[in-house]
Amino acid sequence: MLYTYAATALVALAVGFGSGWKTQGWRWDAADKQRIEQEAKERQKQLERAHASSGAFEEKRTTNETKHRTVTVMLEKIVERPVYLQQCMDLDGLRLINAQISGDPNPGKSGLKLPGS
Repeated sequence: MLYTYAATALVALAVGFGSGWKTQGWRWDAADKQRIEQEAKERQKQLERAHASSGAFEEKRTTNETKHRTVTVMLEKIVERPVYLQQCMDLDGLRLINAQISGDPNPGKSGLKLPGS
């Protein structure tokens, strides 16, 4: 009879251990499920932020491209019609440059006369 009680106690202990183990497994699984769901929510938030920032980046890039095109067009207009606002040469310098361009070996003397001569 003692063996019967010992066997019953051993079976009860094994069943209790097994059910406790199973309950802990459920708790761990529930915690893992919550962690995975939280990570999925965070990942979704990151994707939404990435999409929003990429949209803002595309808008800014389009604006920058438009500005870049405007500057390019403006530079082309400046190159097509050069405008000299300041002259840095006097008439003698201009005469010497024109003589060099035309290939004249002796540019001659200046046409300007000094006052009082």
